[in-house]
Amino acid sequence: MKMKICTSQEQSKKLLELGVDVNTADMFYADILVDGNHKYNLHPLESYGFKTFGETKLKTSDHLSFIPAWSLTALMKLIPFQIITKNERYGFRQWKGYNTQGETYCFEYISSTNQRLYETYHWNNPLDAAFEMVCWLLAEKYI
Repeated sequence: MKMKICTSQEQSKKLLELGVDVNTADMFYADILVDGNHKYNLHPLESYGFKTFGETKLKTSDHLSFIPAWSLTALMKLIPFQIITKNERYGFRQWKGYNTQGETYCFEYISSTNQRLYETYHWNNPLDAAFEMVCWLLAEKYI
């Protein structure tokens, strides 16, 4: 199974729609238009000498544009260690388990009394679990 190293273009679009700052992205897709065809290449920001995604605008042209992407590390930086609701304080917890289908990644917010506020599960893919958690946190206005 091929492991994802960053958000897909669709996931990136969703994060932007939810208001994530593009400068929290640590990777990008270079969209190169050649003979009317789009060719997408994935790169870490530092591989081009960029410190923030905003710097890519300086190189944008009619034939080259950039789409932000977030690695698992960048997504994890967006997830707060704890959130507080009106009634309870919840801490972020992540774990990996094994079952007949392989590895299971679970990210959740849980209280000291083991009450779950929200959780995501994904087989073999921690990036998608983190993406769903960030989307939920943004939708609920915790970040």
